Amino acid sequence: NTWADILNRAGLGMEVMHERNAHNFPLDLATTESAPVALQAPAIG
Repeated sequence: NTWADILNRAGLGMEVMHERNAHNFPLDLATTESAPVALQAPAIG
């Protein structure tokens, strides 16, 4: 592997992660919103 290959793979990986995170961002928000409720439910019960 040359430095160009390594940088190319790193750039591609960052692009893939960015696309995945951007696509799932509302889902991540919903999960973050519901997590405290789930953690508090046993205390209420």
